[in-house]
Parts: sequence; C-alpha cells; structure tokens
Amino acid sequence: MVQATPIGVRDVRVEVAASAQPTPATLCFDNGLEHFSLRAGVESSGLLSAVFADPPPVVWAIGADVHVEYPLGSRFSSWPGPSTVLLGRAPSWTVQVHGGAARLDADLRGTSLRAVTLAGAVAHSTLRLPPPPWPCLIRIGAVKDVIITHPPHQRVRLEIARTATNVRFGGRRPQP
Repeated sequence: MVQATPIGVRDVRVEVAASAQPTPATLCFDNGLEHFSLRAGVESSGLLSAVFADPPPVVWAIGADVHVEYPLGSRFSSWPGPSTVLLGRAPSWTVQVHGGAARLDADLRGTSLRAVTLAGAVAHSTLRLPPPPWPCLIRIGAVKDVIITHPPHQRVRLEIARTATNVRFGGRRPQP
C-alpha cells in the first residue's frame, strides 16, 4: 500500500494514515465515481484504505480530509472494474461525491456518519446508513434507481435537488 500525502499519490492500493488528533473526517470524490464499494472496516489504525481499478485516481490527504480525483475522461473509458474504499474509525464522517455517481454500493453502517452529498446525477446505487448517534443529512442531485435504508427511528433528512425516479427511502418512495 502507498501512503497518501498532501501532494497526492496515484496507485491501485492507497492508505491514509489517521491524524494524531481524532477529528471529523471528510471523504471527497472530486469528479465523480463509478462501480464503487464504500464500507466501514479499516482494521489498522488508519483512516482509510482503498483498492482502485485501473486507471487509478490521485488521492491526497490533509489531516482527516481525503480527496480522490480521477484522470480527466477516465470514467468514460470502457466499464471500470470495481473499486473498494474502507473507512476507518473517525469521530464522524462526511462523504461527498461531486460530478455524479453510478453503481455506488455504500454500506456505512459501521461508521459515525454526519452527512452524504451526491452532487450531480446518481443512478443504480444503494446507501445503507448507520445507527443514529445524531441526525444525518443526505443531499442528492438527480436520482434514478436509488435505495436508501436506515435503522428505524433514525432522524434522516433527505434533500433531492432535481428529479427522482424509482427512489426508495426507508422502504418507501419519498414524497415531493
């Protein structure tokens, strides 16, 4: 595994070390993602561990802020293989995806999640939310074929900016 640095690294296997002081963490995909598995589960004391399909993105980290950026146009090549990101222990996580998402399988049940922002179009994706240490905010652009599950009695605020087609939120279709 290659350690992410503030100037960034590009490799198919990347690890981000935890900061010395436990602080809320942010994972930001700066220009979208496709065919991704996002899970809790870093066994070491690291903040994040990832295995990326070719072509690998540039990953950089400053403290507990981690950024993932793919080479321009790489998401539009032939179907990328699956990539996996494992999130480590942090007081809380915020996950942001800018530029759209397709085939995202995000099982965040083992994390402390504050917010998820999926800016742009989101399609064929699943979000599984953790038990509630606090209310969670989910912001999504245009969505199609998305399932969001959460524990009963969890306070979740769902904001959909544009259109929603075939969306399930807690087993129901959200009302406009």
